[in-house]
Amino acid sequence: MLIEIRCDKFREKTIDFHSGLNVVLGDSVATNSIGKSTLLMVLDFVYGGESFLDHNKDVVDELGHHDYFFTFQFGKELVYFRRGTQTPDLVYKCDDKYSEVEPIRIEEYTTFLKASYSLGDIELSFRSIVSLFSRVWGKENLDVKHPLHSFKSQKPSDCVTNIIKLFKKYEPIRILSENVKNKNDEKSTISKAAKTGLISKTTKTKYKENITRINAIDSEIEEIKNNLKKYAINISEIANRQVMELKVEKDRLLEEKLRLDSRLLRVRNDLNQNKAIKSKHLESLIKYFPDVNTSKLEEVESFHSSITKILRKELKSS
Repeated sequence: MLIEIRCDKFREKTIDFHSGLNVVLGDSVATNSIGKSTLLMVLDFVYGGESFLDHNKDVVDELGHHDYFFTFQFGKELVYFRRGTQTPDLVYKCDDKYSEVEPIRIEEYTTFLKASYSLGDIELSFRSIVSLFSRVWGKENLDVKHPLHSFKSQKPSDCVTNIIKLFKKYEPIRILSENVKNKNDEKSTISKAAKTGLISKTTKTKYKENITRINAIDSEIEEIKNNLKKYAINISEIANRQVMELKVEKDRLLEEKLRLDSRLLRVRNDLNQNKAIKSKHLESLIKYFPDVNTSKLEEVESFHSSITKILRKELKSS
């Protein structure tokens, strides 16, 4: 909780706060313009608001830029800060003497406050949470006809969403909201694609025709599925018959090849082995048959050689 604010521009330099209700009172005759609203604006400024600089800029005009020193107590820990009108986007961490330790961005400061006040499980920023609880003249949340607006231009749907989030009831709606957003994005994308001609725009009549055609195609696909087994059997029969015919043809060709190989082997043997008998080969014959007519034999062998030459030529040609 906030326990004090200090400023050298205050008449009372330090304003203390205690747990429970804290009341800011005017004088006994209800004098106006004595600083009650300004103090509430300063409180909003301490909690990270910007309305003080906009609505109460006359304070800076009259008093010049100045700083506010403030202390929070979270549990038993005291934390000290300083924020000034000259550099409102920075908040300075301080020691217990309000001497500057380090500057932090205003976003980091409000994040720290959100965590310190145990508001981390609420899906809103710290300022969105506290803005409706800071009703001060001069802020834009005083319109009685729009009690949920944090500012005038806020969308009514955002106001309702923020209230639901504040009470931690938004999670069931999140999925629906994301689905709606995705569908709207899809619709916008399809519309743009149709407008640019990337896809054809389908009319209601064309849509019905497409549905009819799709149903017909689905029926055809279903029929094919039902008869697929029969088709497969027929294909197998055709394939088996073709394989059998090819096998018979293969056996015939192999048999013909074997016959031709045999003939070719005989021809090659005849070509290689048919040699003429020479005179020296007849000497052994004379040893056993002294009266043999070798001249006659040589004449016969010469005839055989001539015939062999002719046959060899014919074989090679074949």
